[in-house]
Amino acid sequence: MKKTVLLLAIVIGISCNSNQEEIKYKTNPKAIELNKQGMLLFIHNQNDSVLIDSAISLLNKATKIDSNYYLGFQNKIPLLFQQKKFKELLLTNKKLQKLNPHNADHIMQEGFLHKTLGDSLKSFKLFKIANQLSIENFEDNNTIDIGIQLITSYILLDKKKDAEKVLQRLKKDFPKNEVLELINLDELIKKLNITQV
Repeated sequence: MKKTVLLLAIVIGISCNSNQEEIKYKTNPKAIELNKQGMLLFIHNQNDSVLIDSAISLLNKATKIDSNYYLGFQNKIPLLFQQKKFKELLLTNKKLQKLNPHNADHIMQEGFLHKTLGDSLKSFKLFKIANQLSIENFEDNNTIDIGIQLITSYILLDKKKDAEKVLQRLKKDFPKNEVLELINLDELIKKLNITQV
């Protein structure tokens, strides 16, 4: 389960960074500082439930100070998942979707959550929505990050052949890219097979 969460965080983190719309306001410096403190606390205490809750509290303060602080909300996701605070996780993910509606990753995250909780029908619907948005994003902006997002969405829909086509196109468009060379679809499929809690 922890490997699945880590893989999810990596895959989504990669594409979130490039697919985030440019923010046209200045983030509150106090919110940035609280975010840094929370993430440092988490990084150094990943197995301490009480300290992870303290890190979440710091991130909550950061996003309360600046309700448009995308990174503050994004950083809460793995912590809330690890603590199995699924209701708060769902609300945080909805806020991310509101802040960046063109990013399919947040829809996939919501699908992962519903699948983890045993609602396969809801997760499948969300994966289909994320896939369609990923296709549109990829047509508009063929980048490695958005391509990986599209590959992930195809795998979640059990469409390995479509994922393979995107991977081959990326390898053609971005030859000798180390990240693309490391992608093994069979391994990714195994790791994305989410177990329920």
